[in-house]
Amino acid sequence: MSFYVNIVYLLKFVDVVYLVKFRKGGNNFGKKTSSGEKVILNGISGMVQPGEILDMLGPSGSGKTKLLTALGGSLGGHLTSSITYNDKSFSNSMKRNTGFVTQDIVLYPHLTVTETLVFTVLLRLPNSFTKQDKIMHAEAIIDLLELVNCKDCIVVDPFLRGVSSGEQKRVSIGQEMLIKPSLLFIDEPTMSLDSTTTQRIVSMLLELAKAGRTIVLTIHQPSSVTSSNKSLNEQTLVKKTLVSAYKSNIVEKLKEELKDNDNNRHHDQTENKMFEWWWWTWWKQFNILLQRGLEERKHESFSIFNTGEVLSVAVLFLEYYGGNPILLTCNTKYESKLIFELSIQH
Repeated sequence: MSFYVNIVYLLKFVDVVYLVKFRKGGNNFGKKTSSGEKVILNGISGMVQPGEILDMLGPSGSGKTKLLTALGGSLGGHLTSSITYNDKSFSNSMKRNTGFVTQDIVLYPHLTVTETLVFTVLLRLPNSFTKQDKIMHAEAIIDLLELVNCKDCIVVDPFLRGVSSGEQKRVSIGQEMLIKPSLLFIDEPTMSLDSTTTQRIVSMLLELAKAGRTIVLTIHQPSSVTSSNKSLNEQTLVKKTLVSAYKSNIVEKLKEELKDNDNNRHHDQTENKMFEWWWWTWWKQFNILLQRGLEERKHESFSIFNTGEVLSVAVLFLEYYGGNPILLTCNTKYESKLIFELSIQH
């Protein structure tokens, strides 16, 4: 199966501003509270061409994840910006071409690498693929991400050796790669990894970008406060100098490039095809979720309680989403219910 994308996206963002409201002061004894706003993102602009990787560096609390989430179309609240994908706003159908890998690794600990990707591909690929095609696609992803040597190892277990942190991160990326995303957002893929593993992941991302993907990622950069012997005044002066140089030398040129960039070469693609209702039926989804739940619990002693727990979570999951691909991929209002039910299982 080819890993080249069917649709390429030019990502442009202009004057991204994000505010959060906060309250300070006050208590239960009648003391008044005051509220205010804090600017997290302030007028950020940029552009990423298909086949390119945009790497956003910064220390903790600098707003990297907020900007990444905003570009991925998942940031609500007080966000004002112009973010376009091939000169169009984010849509539900476009979400099907987007992969988002969070900073935290969320995987079933007692499933092997192969089982993790196979169950994911069974749920996420359309009915036009046979079961064997989907399994072969998962195996191709394992080869692509160089996970062959650990494909039969469990992800993680406190008593048994699982895969390494770098391999867990590649499994998380692989889950998103199963749908052949044209846009790929990754939050700190090199966090807590050694230099060799980091180089391997970055090289892998370069190969993915060469297939026509637009990739945006964040990397943690230690703060200058902890890595420099300069005084606070000197650090503030350096920051102001850099900001001034950016505004005088780069901002206006960047905005002109964003404004004048002709994106017509991206519009003749099959982007406006009808959003298909291709998902598995309710019963098929239930069977896959049940198999995954039982496979995850196979290390435990069999009991009616554990079996009933797996069944109830599978039923509740499908009850909330109703087998609806729109809700399953795009709607977030059911997430709190789903997380609550999944937390009961664990």
